[in-house]
Amino acid sequence: MLLPGITTVSRLVAEVRRAGLSLINRTLVEAAPQHMRGELVATLVVPEGEKVSVLEWMRTAVTKLSGTGMCEAFDRSAYVLGLGTGAVDCSAVTPVKNGRAGQVRNHREGFSDQAA
Repeated sequence: MLLPGITTVSRLVAEVRRAGLSLINRTLVEAAPQHMRGELVATLVVPEGEKVSVLEWMRTAVTKLSGTGMCEAFDRSAYVLGLGTGAVDCSAVTPVKNGRAGQVRNHREGFSDQAA
């Protein structure tokens, strides 16, 4: 049997991932209220005098292991909570990481059953 080359397979995998991410994005955009969409798009803008956008500021982890670093982390958390994104119904999107954790757990349980 002749199998496709690795570049063909990797291209197909990338295509499927892009399509899946696009579907997730559309689903979440439709679930978000209009005013929230505007606020989220505004986070892409780099404020005058700053080096990064608000989104990048929220995304980047705090690296200072100090009281100041903790305050910065709390500020970021408060900003994200203030956007109200937690109120968006994300139930239509499957939590992949949780699904994988369950698969790993089931796999381990299967091993323990076989070993017994």
